[in-house]
Amino acid sequence: MGGGGGYKPDTYASEMQGKISREQYEDYKQYYGPIEDETIAYLTDDKRQQGEVAEAGDLAGKAFDSTSAASRRNMGRYGISASKEVTANLAKDSARDKTLAQVGAKNTMRDVIDQRKTALSEEMIGIGKGIKSDYEKSMGAWTQMEGMHNQQKASDAAASAANRNAIIGTGATIVTTGLMMW
Repeated sequence: MGGGGGYKPDTYASEMQGKISREQYEDYKQYYGPIEDETIAYLTDDKRQQGEVAEAGDLAGKAFDSTSAASRRNMGRYGISASKEVTANLAKDSARDKTLAQVGAKNTMRDVIDQRKTALSEEMIGIGKGIKSDYEKSMGAWTQMEGMHNQQKASDAAASAANRNAIIGTGATIVTTGLMMW
């Protein structure tokens, strides 16, 4: 048996695998690094998020005002008018309900922002793996639909509060009118 040198493994395969891995990592940094940076900037842009929250509150306030005005017009069509005292009470209730609608819309938008941050953070795992998730495909549509849903909720809350105030005002006017007739 020959003497010698012992076993020498072939390192070509492991060297090639290392070279390919390094090339893939460099490709990843080149192509997906900017996407990661953009996504992280999007997730951490406090000014944009504060703007979204403020806009949600403004939209809820506008929806409330619009619905309140429609209720007043409807009451006027039926010849119903409230006394000064009832009008003052309705104004107080309306201001409170409007504030609650705005706060609710802002809180809902904050929840949406947190959910979006979480979803985008989870998606970072798939970037660079060639996996295009459903979220990545539909992110814009989801954000738009969620915003419309939140606007509708705020509008519904404003309409409900305005209608409640109109009903209370109508009842108070009827009672006041009835008392005046006695």
